[in-house]
Amino acid sequence: EEEKASTLAQALTAALAIEDKYYRAKALAALAPQLVGEEKTSALTQALAAVLAIEDKYYRAWVLAALAPHLTGNLLAQALTAVRAIEDEDSRAKALAALAPQLTGDLLAQALAAARAIEDKHYRAKALVALAPQLSGDLLAQALATALAIRDEGAQTRVLTALASNLTENLLAQALAAALVIRDEG
Repeated sequence: EEEKASTLAQALTAALAIEDKYYRAKALAALAPQLVGEEKTSALTQALAAVLAIEDKYYRAWVLAALAPHLTGNLLAQALTAVRAIEDEDSRAKALAALAPQLTGDLLAQALAAARAIEDKHYRAKALVALAPQLSGDLLAQALATALAIRDEGAQTRVLTALASNLTENLLAQALAAALVIRDEG
């Protein structure tokens, strides 16, 4: 146990010394699950800071996705803010999908708003599908309304399928009616 702690401390020191933000963030994201307490919080804080400094939108989204499962609290809120600022819709949808399992409450509402704002129907569907398991109540109704507005058979079907298990009787009736008349916008 002591040897493992020493090795992790050395690895953390080495990761923090990496100059390239992308590689530093990637190394810290990989190390974080092995750390505990203040070391873990510090590594995640520094990893997120490195991610936010990555200029390339693809790499920023990719490393955010790798870091996402380990984020909580304020770090999760910071990550969501960064994700919402990603201009590339595909990258934004992927990063939203990665954050989705950790999101609750206001952060979940913010993520749903970000997903609904994605113009490309396929990327919007990708984000909605990832958020679906966490949705209930008004957020679920909003997601269903967004799904019903998608004019692509495949994308709409993916979202309706993801939402189906959480739908109330009334919302399920709306989804069923929509499924019966699905049309592809071409």
